[in-house]
Amino acid sequence: MRNKVMLSLIFIMLITSFIIVLPVETVKVNRNTLYVGGGGSGNYTTIQSAIYDANPGDMIFVYNGTYVENVIVNIDNLNLIGENRNSTIIDGDGLGDVVYISGDQVTISGFTIQNSGSICYNGGIHINSDYNNVSGNKISNNAEIGVWLDSCDDNIVSDNIIEINGLDGLWLDSSRYNTVSNNFITSNSDDGIVIKSSTHNTVFENIISFNDDNGMSIIYPSNNNNIIRNIIRSNNDNGLYTNASNNNIYHNSFIHNLENANDEGGNNWNDVYPSGGNFWSDYSGDDDFHGLNQDLPGHDRLGDIPYEIPFDQGTDYYPLIDQDGWFNEEPIDLTLTGQTYGTAGDEHYYTTSAKDPNGDPIYYKFDWGDDSYTDWFGPYISGTDASESHTWSEGIYDIRVKAKDTRGLETNWSDPFRITMPRNRVTPSNFLHLIERFLDTFPIIRYLLEL
Repeated sequence: MRNKVMLSLIFIMLITSFIIVLPVETVKVNRNTLYVGGGGSGNYTTIQSAIYDANPGDMIFVYNGTYVENVIVNIDNLNLIGENRNSTIIDGDGLGDVVYISGDQVTISGFTIQNSGSICYNGGIHINSDYNNVSGNKISNNAEIGVWLDSCDDNIVSDNIIEINGLDGLWLDSSRYNTVSNNFITSNSDDGIVIKSSTHNTVFENIISFNDDNGMSIIYPSNNNNIIRNIIRSNNDNGLYTNASNNNIYHNSFIHNLENANDEGGNNWNDVYPSGGNFWSDYSGDDDFHGLNQDLPGHDRLGDIPYEIPFDQGTDYYPLIDQDGWFNEEPIDLTLTGQTYGTAGDEHYYTTSAKDPNGDPIYYKFDWGDDSYTDWFGPYISGTDASESHTWSEGIYDIRVKAKDTRGLETNWSDPFRITMPRNRVTPSNFLHLIERFLDTFPIIRYLLEL
């Protein structure tokens, strides 16, 4: 009896412990939203006070208004979201960084961030941590730097307007593996972007314009950065200046900068053929040839002579003729016509054509269906016919064709085109020829037929 009582007490204690612990665990996995501004009860009046009460994983939603404060985000995995980037304003009141991020995996989006201090490279946003996402903001009118990535890795800065800052629009300093994409970086008092002592970063599809000094500077010892598909235009000094080396710079458009580029370090200014290099508004070469050595007749939207970067440290070997010349599409509307029934041993011609969306000339190649192929032949003007012939022994064959443009982009093989080649047949002309020979052999029969 005593043992049964003891077992019952232990069982009750275990159940009670489970009930006490369970609510605590449930609270830990909840994701809370904290509100700043607006008219709701319990809303915070400052962004910083909400951050003080937040836990990792929480979202802080900030209603429209001007918040005069310096925000420090020191919590991991926090989402800081403004109601509207034009009317949700964080104003630093001329002191320090407007927003300083030291927590990892922080998202900040939907704000105007302005009026930083002017000491020690204060920034509108100063990032000193990893895996953060700064997107959809307007970062303007800061005394020094718009966005400063300082000794940090794997951050994303995208879809922001970064303008009218007192020094540089965006500064990458001793940072790696960051992505800067789809930003509008304009009218800053020094450079649009500076990359200093940083490696393996990607600057992709930004518009960098009307900055008072260079559109972009890459400073030694930065290397292995990828500068791809940016529009760099109308900057008051160089479109891109660098004294670093071994950076990849291609598919960009350099348009009407005071000097489109200067390279004092030695960098890669084009991708492999036929992907190509950059568009240069001051390039004066022609496009009459194509191929790895630009010596085959037919254009490929790449210049026939290289573009030499000033200071003799860089060369774009495949300058783009068009601003979007890096973009290429394969030929379309591939056709194949000819006889479906023929005579074994005779030569038969088949005709093909295709159109190239970019207007490139086209090569063709036939698969005759009997384990034989043509070489690539051409090039032909887009949309015009091309023909080749072949001879088959008796049988049934599926022939195919494919097309490629002068930049090497191929179609798939066409659908099979079935042809039949039977044994040689006796045609009417052959039959008459046999009769003539028979009559010549037996002239008496010809004589009797003529009576």
